[in-house]
Amino acid sequence: MGWGGGGGGGGWWGVVLSDAATTETYTLSLHDALPIYPQPGSEVWEIGPGLGAMTILLLEAGCRVTTFEIDRGFAALLSEEFGANPNFSLVLGDAVKTWPQFYQEDKPPARVMGNLPYASGSAILLSLIQGGCRPEKFLFTLQREVVQRILALPGDPNYSSFSILCQSLWDVKTWGDLKAGSFYPAPEVVSSLLEAVPHSRYPLKEEIGRAHV
Repeated sequence: MGWGGGGGGGGWWGVVLSDAATTETYTLSLHDALPIYPQPGSEVWEIGPGLGAMTILLLEAGCRVTTFEIDRGFAALLSEEFGANPNFSLVLGDAVKTWPQFYQEDKPPARVMGNLPYASGSAILLSLIQGGCRPEKFLFTLQREVVQRILALPGDPNYSSFSILCQSLWDVKTWGDLKAGSFYPAPEVVSSLLEAVPHSRYPLKEEIGRAHV
C-alpha cells in the first residue's frame, strides 16, 4: 500500500498524524480505505484530535464524532471550529479517565481512533482493554515500536505479554509507517498505523484484560 501526499487525486480518507500539529494530511486511495472507513451516521470516538484534521473529515463524512482532548488550548480551538455542528461533541480531560463515562456496552461506537501520544499510548490501550471497550474497530497511530510489540508472534524479539494480551482480544494489523516529517514538531521516532478488530475466540477475555497491569 502506498501513502500519498495530502489532497492527492482519488484520496478520500485523511489520517491525522500529530503529537501537537500536523504539517501534512496523508490520504489512502478509495480502494485502500474501504476496509477502515466509517460509514455515514456512524458513532466515532476520536482520542487526541489536536487541531481537528481528522475531525473535520469525519464530520464531512456524516459521522457523529465524540472527541477526547486533554489539552485545553486544542479543546478551545476545536470548540470554536466545530461547536455549532450537531454531530460534534468534545470531552475535556484525560481519555483514560473520561471515556468509561460515555461507553454503552449495548451501543459501542463503530470506531475508536486517533493519534495516541507516544508517552501514554500504551496506557490508553490498556485502559480500553481493561474497561471492556469493544467497538467494531480501533484505528490508532502509535510509535512504531509499540505497534511492533502488539503484532509480534512467538520467536520475534518484540514478543511479550503485551503481544499476547492484545492478540487474545483483537485481530491486529498495520497499514504502514508514517515519516517523522509529517509532524510538527518532528519527533525522533517513526509512527505506524494500527488496526485492531475485537474478537471473541478465547474465553474469559474481559478477565484477561482486566487482570493485566
